Amino acid sequence: MANVSEAREAKRQDGLILSYSIKEDESIYKGTFVCVAADGYAIQGSDTAALKLVGMAVEDSTGADSADGERNIRVFKTGCYEVNTAADLGQGSVGTLVYISDNNTVDKKGTTANDILAGQVVEYLDTTTVRIDISYATAYSPTDAT
Repeated sequence: MANVSEAREAKRQDGLILSYSIKEDESIYKGTFVCVAADGYAIQGSDTAALKLVGMAVEDSTGADSADGERNIRVFKTGCYEVNTAADLGQGSVGTLVYISDNNTVDKKGTTANDILAGQVVEYLDTTTVRIDISYATAYSPTDAT
């Protein structure tokens, strides 16, 4: 492809909510982590190797017997969300990065098997709940967030 030599329409979209094709037979629930696997299909967030967080589900999408890419899920790419914690992270966790334990639970680095970045703690709510900003996690590759 050659360099552009005249004006062109870039077909911009806001990027606050994007749609991803879903992996076969996968169920994703509103308000949970959505990741993409190495094959590029969306799956529910989990502590599974090679996943990358792409955001939080805007809606449910459930369906057995569906093929790869047969369904899509809309995903919030940014924002702060209340999520569960695997252990009491304490007030001192504010400002630290946390990692996906399951589709709505986070924990400290090294306490999860694969350290899939979920975001940064912005508010400690109680012993089982924190608010995280997912923007950092959705903007960088897993190797960038160490």
